[in-house]
Amino acid sequence: MTILEMMQQVRAKYPTDWTHEDRGKYLNEVAWLMTQALLGVMGLLSKPAGNNCPSPSGTLCSCDYIVDRSTMNGYDILVNETEPTWPGFDHPSDNFAATPDRWVPAVDPGTEIPVPPPVPPIPPEDPMNLEARVTQLEILFQEILHQIGLLNQQLANLTNDVNRPLEAVGQTGSSFGHRHAVQVDVRRKS
Repeated sequence: MTILEMMQQVRAKYPTDWTHEDRGKYLNEVAWLMTQALLGVMGLLSKPAGNNCPSPSGTLCSCDYIVDRSTMNGYDILVNETEPTWPGFDHPSDNFAATPDRWVPAVDPGTEIPVPPPVPPIPPEDPMNLEARVTQLEILFQEILHQIGLLNQQLANLTNDVNRPLEAVGQTGSSFGHRHAVQVDVRRKS
């Protein structure tokens, strides 16, 4: 069963002239089934004002969007808020990354409708590897701080060398006390 077929099967449970409550339940059920099929962590899009539908959890939501929590990509899954459609994961209708607090988790609708075949999940990072990586980064950070300290000391030594007065070394003649004059004639071109 494809995602669209599943969506159409769920839609068939509701009347043609469905209410806002029906649409909220429909969106929740589709998001729940997709999450259970490991197609993402799907939820609804909070929409407290304007044309909205109550979700089973009580939150007012968009009447046609579901949202993947991991990317905050939104998918308009109802043409004219009535006919199921699936644009595909690679064609989100919008992105809500700037407002992640609008994501509303789907709740268990208690359905028996078959879900699309599961997609193998991406294996999570091994926590032991993350701890080892953090330790490596801490060691690297300490080495960088040490190197910065050495560079600061070298800079201070060079600054002191530049600011120290020059010492006369073995002066035997009078070559240091005379001046040279240069005359420069600057004229404007007409």
